[in-house]
Amino acid sequence: EFKKRSQAFREEMIFYYLEKLAQSGDVPALEKVALDYYEGTSVTKMNHEKARIYFQMLSDKNQTIGLYGLGASFLYGHGGEKDSKKAKALLEQAAERGYEKAMAKLGEMYRLGLGVTADPEQAMKWYYDAAKKDHPEALLNLGLLHYRNEIPHASGELAFKYVENAKKKGSIQADYWLGIFYEKGVGVPVNALLSEKHLLQAIQ
Repeated sequence: EFKKRSQAFREEMIFYYLEKLAQSGDVPALEKVALDYYEGTSVTKMNHEKARIYFQMLSDKNQTIGLYGLGASFLYGHGGEKDSKKAKALLEQAAERGYEKAMAKLGEMYRLGLGVTADPEQAMKWYYDAAKKDHPEALLNLGLLHYRNEIPHASGELAFKYVENAKKKGSIQADYWLGIFYEKGVGVPVNALLSEKHLLQAIQ
């Protein structure tokens, strides 16, 4: 118990000093602290207001992660104002530099119609670009676009393949969908045992 507390304390102190370094303008520290506050970690609680401040500092330095994070913040109104036009422009800048999280977020914009006209084919394009860089949620959503017949030449086999790859790359939701696919025979033969196995893994 003491070791656990001691390790947690060390991690908290490391983050404390990392944040001090970020406040001085150190780019690697800014990137780490901004993403940790935006996504939350075992050490750092999610804090979108703080994340937005650090993303803005990075954006002011023309850093790709800053453009992405500020774009995502504007998209959802995390930590401040919501502005889909600014979000799209910032995310496109980050995506043009090859940042897969920005590509996946643009896919989400077009899939859900967040400040743009919903366009599954445009969503597919952005998800595909992110999937080429092994982004797990992009792989998952590509599979679901195929599964839901939302794009031309949709295929159950491709739906299964993309979701299976999403699991290999760490998608938390992939086991649930693999369970559904095995239950319904989407892209693979029906297999109740494998369906149950994946659904249990999803629950865990």
